[in-house]
Amino acid sequence: MLKEDDSILTIAKVELAENHGWDYHQILYKSGQLAVDHLILHELVHIKFAEEARKEGVNKIFTEKKGGLRLFKDRIKKNTDKLIKKGIPAEKVMRYVESIFDGINLLVYNAPIDLFIEDFLYHTFPKLRPYQFYSLYRLNAEAVQAVTDPASTDLAPPFVLSVNKVYNAISTILFEDLYGIKSTGMIPLTGKERNTVKELWDEYTDYRNDKEPGEEYEVAQNWGDDLEMSDFFEFRDELVQEKKLTFVDNDSDLLNKIERWAEGVEESSEEEREKMETFLAAQKGSGLNMSVVMYMVGALQYFQAKPREKIKEVAFEIAMLGRTGISPEKKNYKLNHIPSSTFSGYRLLAYYYVSWAVAIPEMLKELQLPFEQEYDMAKKLFKD
Repeated sequence: MLKEDDSILTIAKVELAENHGWDYHQILYKSGQLAVDHLILHELVHIKFAEEARKEGVNKIFTEKKGGLRLFKDRIKKNTDKLIKKGIPAEKVMRYVESIFDGINLLVYNAPIDLFIEDFLYHTFPKLRPYQFYSLYRLNAEAVQAVTDPASTDLAPPFVLSVNKVYNAISTILFEDLYGIKSTGMIPLTGKERNTVKELWDEYTDYRNDKEPGEEYEVAQNWGDDLEMSDFFEFRDELVQEKKLTFVDNDSDLLNKIERWAEGVEESSEEEREKMETFLAAQKGSGLNMSVVMYMVGALQYFQAKPREKIKEVAFEIAMLGRTGISPEKKNYKLNHIPSSTFSGYRLLAYYYVSWAVAIPEMLKELQLPFEQEYDMAKKLFKD
């Protein structure tokens, strides 16, 4: 789902389904921002990487480690004591501590993964480069200010400031590597920090050109270990997290029902059809369904080299399945014309729409599937 939200702190952010127990991913963005398209696409690649890792069974959930905040507070106690002695209310100091704890954890998670994302965007979408250039240049300028402005650095605990400098310096190296503009000297580094930056960058380059699904999490974990941050966060196997959803038993809203469908709960054909219709109606006007977008990209790739008659066969087979209802989150759908794959409901709906759009476009409206915007986005993402 793509949703405008001017209240977010960044220009765009992704909320992954697995982190919220949702049946959809959500991208929030601020309106009227120059180069916002770059940051939206950046978040889409976040989803792409997660989906690739999920397909291989190696996706991870990033979370605060139990007791992590307490250890963080202990580690910076001298700094907080100084702030309180200066007359700053203890409650305000604790809010500040919690905010920098959340911020540093987000940096630990995002900074390494963002390198892979921006490298992917640069080499996959050449037309995006002017927007990417402007966006990264501005982000780097903001990062430099954050680690050099006395108003911020005088308050920051030394190790937090050092970690920020290291991660931000690596981001500027990527910018230089992609666009040939030297900016690494803008962040003042100690000799130890320079050595750390080089070591972490070298590790990234070892993974860069042949990254396997989920390896971005390995890099993030390794960097967190090297920077002595691993007491504060952990990566959990996604399957462990998913097991918790099997115990959700609340009939109050559709999302909870869909979660149970995803765990394999069967409904009668009539009930499935009614709930699918309710679900699809709810999608109208609610923004893009990003899962459908990404599945549509996969469908376009699959059908690219297929003759039109073969695509029609797939389209008609899915239409026959659709007569009894396609549950958006039900698993293990099978198609005789694509025997090598198993389809979730969302993926099947995506192939349903794309197969008709490609092979029988004059009849597409008869499907009454509200995925026009998803298909337009998928075509933009898809490259021949």
